[in-house]
Amino acid sequence: MAWALKHDASLKLPYQDNLGAVIHEATFKIAAGEAVLSKARVINALGNPAVHSHRPIQPLDAINAVR
Repeated sequence: MAWALKHDASLKLPYQDNLGAVIHEATFKIAAGEAVLSKARVINALGNPAVHSHRPIQPLDAINAVR
């Protein structure tokens, strides 16, 4: 995401420096399209608990995210 924000002048920096803010920024939504946006939401939803808690991601959750 940092690379995209740096190299695509059409993308605006979000209000916060985190994945959730980037994927909800209007210019990213337009550029990414619904398919990529839905995948980014899944990654964000699985990544938040992995980063902010001690609960590991379940193997089935990881497999579903890759699909």
